[in-house]
Amino acid sequence: MFKGIIPPVVIFFDQQGEIDFDLNKKHMDYLIDSGVDGVLLLGSSSEFSSLTLSEKKTIFR
Repeated sequence: MFKGIIPPVVIFFDQQGEIDFDLNKKHMDYLIDSGVDGVLLLGSSSEFSSLTLSEKKTIFR
């Protein structure tokens, strides 16, 4: 069983609708530096059904 603080993470996009990798990295770094125990990706704000398979793989990398 998972324990600790595991926040759902929203994926940020730029003005053109593309994934903003720089902003997403900054946000993840902030969460990690703040002491979370894990993150929940692609499941909190319908990103899973909205992104292509390639985009999902890129997010996890």
